[in-house]
Amino acid sequence: MTRFPGEYDDWKSRAIEAGLDAISFGVMVETPAAALTFEAFVDDISFVVFGSNDLTQFTLAIDRNNNRLQSKYDETSAALLSLFERVISIANEYDIKSCIAGQAAANESLVADLLSFGIDILSVNPDYKTVADTRQFTAQLEGD
Repeated sequence: MTRFPGEYDDWKSRAIEAGLDAISFGVMVETPAAALTFEAFVDDISFVVFGSNDLTQFTLAIDRNNNRLQSKYDETSAALLSLFERVISIANEYDIKSCIAGQAAANESLVADLLSFGIDILSVNPDYKTVADTRQFTAQLEGD
């Protein structure tokens, strides 16, 4: 879990030392710290992926595994949307691909906002119904 550019530099150095120098590098934004300092990563990455479960948990200070708090766990909260929009707009400015993966990419309300912010890629859980539903509502949102 990368929070700061120095940590990213360390992970990347380790990958290169292990022989992974011919690949594209990116960062997973799972913490408010990474989202709020995203400009510091842009010169050294090709893509950004949102770890929305962790980003939501850390931004809202809610344990996502606590059933008593589930009603307050909201990936579409104003605080989260602000972080998503910030990172996506910076990524677009620097021609960095942006992606959200997992359950969040199947949330129609969230996807509508992410598409309006300019996200590039939605990666959903690999079951047929989720993929089909996401394709359908995404096509509707994009006017296809």
